[in-house]
Amino acid sequence: MRRLTPIIIATLWPMLTAGSCATTSEPRVEVREVRVAIPVRCDPQPRPQKPVLPDHTTAPDIFEGVKRLLVRDKLRAAYEGELEAALAGCTGD
Repeated sequence: MRRLTPIIIATLWPMLTAGSCATTSEPRVEVREVRVAIPVRCDPQPRPQKPVLPDHTTAPDIFEGVKRLLVRDKLRAAYEGELEAALAGCTGD
């Protein structure tokens, strides 16, 4: 009887371990809502009109040239402000 015990264990052991694999539970399905930002092309309307900037190189003297440069800087800054406002309308800022 002592010789049969290892044979019986060797025979039954694979069946017992294989039986435990057959009792797996069903996978649980979980549905979640995920919010993802989707990039959308923004075309601001109406578009700000690009200003005509004065040319300082055709000024008759340096003082008039500096005045034109100052005006040019103010016009460009105002145009950039309008563009930023239009883009902020697209992004919602």
